[in-house]
Amino acid sequence: PPTDDGPENWCSAFPTDEARDAYAASVSPRRELVCPITQECYWDPVVAADGHTYERTSVLRWFHLGRNRSPVTNELMDSRNLIPNRAIATISLAHREHIGEELLRRCRWIRQTSGRCDDMGNRIKFLLDAGADMTLRDSSTGETPLMHLIRSGRADLVKIFLGHDPPVLAVGNDGTSAADAAEQMKLRSEEKGIGEWSDLVSHIKMLGRQETEREEARLRSRENSNRVYRQRQRELTEQERERTRPFPDDRGASARGLGSL
Repeated sequence: PPTDDGPENWCSAFPTDEARDAYAASVSPRRELVCPITQECYWDPVVAADGHTYERTSVLRWFHLGRNRSPVTNELMDSRNLIPNRAIATISLAHREHIGEELLRRCRWIRQTSGRCDDMGNRIKFLLDAGADMTLRDSSTGETPLMHLIRSGRADLVKIFLGHDPPVLAVGNDGTSAADAAEQMKLRSEEKGIGEWSDLVSHIKMLGRQETEREEARLRSRENSNRVYRQRQRELTEQERERTRPFPDDRGASARGLGSL
């Protein structure tokens, strides 16, 4: 359950700044789970030649910019080899899923209470900043935290969520996507003379296009890797066949030649 209050007050206002800061600290990842470059919780941690762990994409970008010194110690690194840090990856995933469950529960509660959120979205923001998994789905509706917020009608909270580039292509059990739900809210708000959902719908659709492009790029990369792997396997098989192919048996020919003499 949420760490600081009961179900009846899952989005109550913080009584003091100290209480707010304490909550933020309680959901933040441990120091060893934060990349020194991005200052965010790891997704794909790797160990570099300096012995420190980094997010793979960030340290590759570091090298791509021609930087050969350690981001942490500033010492020269004699290699660009990267080794997956599976232990940190496991712990990081557990952290993301743990606070992701809390994010899902809070967003569901906001929807169930017709958009009530007295903390102005601070807890939602802290959970997102701490790396909460945004892909988790409600077991009963199949909806993500973002979809719950959209259906709650809280455009301000949806805007906070969209600032963290959430996945938006998932659909609930009723076949409705985040874009579909946002379109419905847009129509309702326009009927009331409120246009705040128009930009949000455009933003969600843009994220959807980007998500599709990334997925297509991943599929092309996977297909290319598989093609290269299969070609390499064929080459190795042919090499092994050549290596084990028996040499022509000249002894019989020699014997026949001697007999004819």
